[in-house]
Amino acid sequence: MKSPTRKWLGPVLAAITATALLMALSGPVAAQSADRDPVQTAAGTGTGTGTDWLHTEGNRIVDKQGNRVWLTGANWFGFNATERVFHGLWSANLDTITRQMAERGINIIRVPISTQLLLEWKNGQAAVSSAVNTWANPELEGETTLGVFDAFLGVAEKYGVKVMLDVHSAEPDNSGHVHPVWWKGAITTEQFYSAWEWVTARYEANDTLVAMDVKNEPHGKQSDSPRAKWDGTTDQDNFGAKDHPVDLGAQQDQLVYSPHDYGPLVYRQPWFEGEWDRTTLERDVWDPNWLYLHKDGTAPLFIGEWGGHLDGGPNEKWMKALRDLMVENGIHHTFWCLNPNSGDTGGLLGHDWATWDEAKYALLKPALWQSGGKFVGLDHEVRLGGEGSTTGIGLGDLYGG
Repeated sequence: MKSPTRKWLGPVLAAITATALLMALSGPVAAQSADRDPVQTAAGTGTGTGTDWLHTEGNRIVDKQGNRVWLTGANWFGFNATERVFHGLWSANLDTITRQMAERGINIIRVPISTQLLLEWKNGQAAVSSAVNTWANPELEGETTLGVFDAFLGVAEKYGVKVMLDVHSAEPDNSGHVHPVWWKGAITTEQFYSAWEWVTARYEANDTLVAMDVKNEPHGKQSDSPRAKWDGTTDQDNFGAKDHPVDLGAQQDQLVYSPHDYGPLVYRQPWFEGEWDRTTLERDVWDPNWLYLHKDGTAPLFIGEWGGHLDGGPNEKWMKALRDLMVENGIHHTFWCLNPNSGDTGGLLGHDWATWDEAKYALLKPALWQSGGKFVGLDHEVRLGGEGSTTGIGLGDLYGG
């Protein structure tokens, strides 16, 4: 698929996929911006210049000092939908949910959003969402959708959780991800660029927002119009990253590729017919489509979405196979998803937005970064779970200094 890269992507750790998926991951934006004051541009959006920036070395993601890190988390959607804020805030408390995720080892949260909402924020048109229950969230009384997002960044920082922002769709639409490209209706490619440039400038000094998923799942068949295409030629074939790797020049150490992978309960792919297991999946599907990027040392992989219902059968078999592959290879990932209202996968939370699905969490838990019986966060100063956490540690605890 074609990746709409521009100059601004350079200082941002960018992630772009091998399987029709385009994304971007974080980096030291403030440290590499010579023409603006990071404290000035970050006013009201965080605590100032941070130190938790990431970059890549071969197929690994490492911190500023070169220590290896493992991004293991979950998706929480809603900002991409018509409500324009996290789903669940109609009954649950933002701080409580974020703290629970941190205490249970989720060290990064992928947040789907729409380009249209980003443009509303950019243009000073952020509104108050009726989907926020202010009895459950008194601290969000009167906050606009942008205010809720910034409040979330503050809560995430308190609990040592990092954030990946993901443009999931052009318009705020629960089914917006079905549209194959990043432009739609009044949302043009230039506006898509403009929205990301605004985000980059606003949060360049906030090291809680460490990752940018440039565009969720661009796709399309050859006969479709419009359709996304990996390379920039007029050829009908998609050559993919093997023949057309993304080149960010001097900023190549900010590039990550991010496929999504789902099991037979989401879509009955041909590779789920007949006899199959992890060996056949790795040989016939994962290796030729995206795993080669990791094995060849081209760039790190970040599985932006994987997950599903526990069926005691084929879907669970696939989930365990992919989980074990990621654990053994140290592949970064965010589980789909926290939300119980994801129809084809379900979520880590029950429909009361308070009770955890312990069986599903038990399947995910081995794929969350752990050391010495504690979950490992991506913040150097703050333990995962916050000050006084008994379940998590931070990078400073793990590596010293």
